[in-house]
Amino acid sequence: MSQIVDAHVAYCAAISDLSRDKTELLERIKQLEDRIHRAASAFFRDGSDGHVASQMLQILEEERGRP
Repeated sequence: MSQIVDAHVAYCAAISDLSRDKTELLERIKQLEDRIHRAASAFFRDGSDGHVASQMLQILEEERGRP
């Protein structure tokens, strides 16, 4: 009986971990979509080509620095 309980506890812990991982990944995707949207907006705004490219690079570099 103890093995069944242990297996159930391990199963519940795995499900909890997967749920937390899913939430973290969905948040990460949301952040990436926001950066892409900001970069696209910067690209289509009026301004000098060099200035717009610099803004886009800055937005995209934010992601590079993330773990």
